[in-house]
Amino acid sequence: MFRAWSISRSTAGVSPCWPMVTTGESACAWARKARRSVGVNVNIRQVYLIQGSGIKKDHGQRLGRAFEKMTSLNKSGKKHRFGKAWMHEHLNDPYVKEAQRRGFRSRAAFKLLELVERDQLLRPGMTVVDLGSAPGSWCQVVRERLSGQVKIIAIDLLPMDGMNGVEFIQGDFATEEGLRAMREALKGAPVDLVLSDMAPNLSGVEAADQARSVGLAELALEFAALHLREGGDFAVKLFQGAGSDTFRQQAATCFDKVYVRKPKASRGRSREIYVVGKGFRGSV
Repeated sequence: MFRAWSISRSTAGVSPCWPMVTTGESACAWARKARRSVGVNVNIRQVYLIQGSGIKKDHGQRLGRAFEKMTSLNKSGKKHRFGKAWMHEHLNDPYVKEAQRRGFRSRAAFKLLELVERDQLLRPGMTVVDLGSAPGSWCQVVRERLSGQVKIIAIDLLPMDGMNGVEFIQGDFATEEGLRAMREALKGAPVDLVLSDMAPNLSGVEAADQARSVGLAELALEFAALHLREGGDFAVKLFQGAGSDTFRQQAATCFDKVYVRKPKASRGRSREIYVVGKGFRGSV
């Protein structure tokens, strides 16, 4: 059996949401503050563009990180230039623009699309579990590709806007309470595909962030080993670094084939990779 993990919100790096922009006056205020803080020329249309790409009130971590980067100080006490560069990169990111055009809640949809096409993960009539689902772009991809002929159970600590055909649980997957809610939703039915795009909030301490990332991936693998039907598939995100090779080897004991993928939509500077397991062997 796999090692048992107990990860609290603090150790998993999952913290409460920042207060976020909504519409109208608060969006204007946010744009003004952005301009004052680092000289970023953010207009209201761009604020809504950010919201439309999956960064919205309900998913405060993402915009919170954006705002944190924009207002962070360097050692000299001056505003960090990275805020302006990040905002410019985000607003001009082709995946962000395409996500908005196609109605996806975030650019992460294109990461799953590449995995689905390359590794043939989807087929009609499946039961799919989406771990760390907010804001919901992976659920959108699964529903779109299978024309609604799928049962999706999703969980995230953050809230997620409702979606037809998706049973969403707002809870902490890293706790027994969250796991129990998932088991109750499944009602004993085997799962065909387990997806996990979970990631810890970054502390800036690389060793700690890496350990948390691998820990979340191991939790997802343990869940998959307990609930996948024989022949089922698995795709999980983690950071490349200490423990990632060991995790891949651990996954290889459970699946006929294991691949490490770096989707094109994953930014080049990011250490994120996806481990894909094909053909669950039905034993642990």
